Amino acid sequence: MVKKRRNIVLTCLCSDDIEEGRIQMNKVACNNLRVKLEVLVYVHKCLNTQYGK
Repeated sequence: MVKKRRNIVLTCLCSDDIEEGRIQMNKVACNNLRVKLEVLVYVHKCLNTQYGK
């Protein structure tokens, strides 16, 4: 069985509570990405993406 890669657009907001270079995701975002705690996830900036589209 081959696992497929997933390309998902996720809106991220800045927070002063989180260290530089780290993100905080809620339970719904983790389920959509199908990741568990302490799993390495690569985050890239998407240009030309409208908020809420």
